[in-house]
Amino acid sequence: LDEPILTIHQTISDVRGSFYQEKTVFLRCTVSSNPPARFIWKRGSEILSHNQDNGVDIYEPLYTQGETKVLKLKNLRPKDYANYTCQVSVRDVCGIPDKSITFRLTNRTAPPALKLSVNETLVVNPGDNVTMQCSLTGGDPPPKVIWSHSQNVVPSKGGNLTIWNIRPEDSGYYNCTATNNVGNPAKKTVNLLVRSMKNATFQITPDVNKESENIQLGRDLKLSCHVDAVPQEKVVYSWFKNQRIVVPSRRRLEISRNDPDLPPDTSSLDFFDLRFSDYGTYMCVASFPGTFTPELSIEVNISAETGKGSYYS
Repeated sequence: LDEPILTIHQTISDVRGSFYQEKTVFLRCTVSSNPPARFIWKRGSEILSHNQDNGVDIYEPLYTQGETKVLKLKNLRPKDYANYTCQVSVRDVCGIPDKSITFRLTNRTAPPALKLSVNETLVVNPGDNVTMQCSLTGGDPPPKVIWSHSQNVVPSKGGNLTIWNIRPEDSGYYNCTATNNVGNPAKKTVNLLVRSMKNATFQITPDVNKESENIQLGRDLKLSCHVDAVPQEKVVYSWFKNQRIVVPSRRRLEISRNDPDLPPDTSSLDFFDLRFSDYGTYMCVASFPGTFTPELSIEVNISAETGKGSYYS
């Protein structure tokens, strides 16, 4: 005979506008036992029966195989605010004693509610100390608050979760959950992103003459630069030619970041009608402006000898 579990749910329905409001509360008692347990519901010390009180109903939900009994309190009355006990028994089989659980129902009884001190998506730098605060804004009896990550409970204090000297592998979803067995648990989730940047790659793609082995003047040319980063969309790319910043030109040179043929958030430098003056050493620099994350750079020499479809990393 396991320990019984008692949960409380409430429905509120308006029946005649604002003149009459019916509140119905369900106390659900569940236990695992062998042989099947017998349930006794009490209000205070009084054993409850729907035959003796038309304000209560006791029933077994469908498909619960004798493991659950529900006490329904219809249209709450003042006397319904009391202590309720679910007592379970296997009638002393093998000397197993009865077990019980008690809940105090008041006019303040309410499910838990939460708020977060941080955004639902939180971006931090490696090495930072990060505190995520999860505060209760409602719930009676006082809810229990836990933090979990990858389905594992992580140590926290008073709803505060602190991660020291944070690392990229600490990235992921962190769930704050509050329970008090009233209604449904309250849950807030933080997507923690630890800034990182790696694997810079460079692609050169001549546009038309695909059978050619070399870059040709007069043709279109695309240089593409990509890094694997977190968060990917916050990466800023800068282009340099011979250590000078590249300035786009509408007719001849274009910098874009939305080429559907390339991985998302890839930066492209497009040449239209390639000229001899376009030859040189091109460098792509990826960075997170305003952070201490190191930049990544990669360069390639563009000339008549540069092979097409090449990857540099």
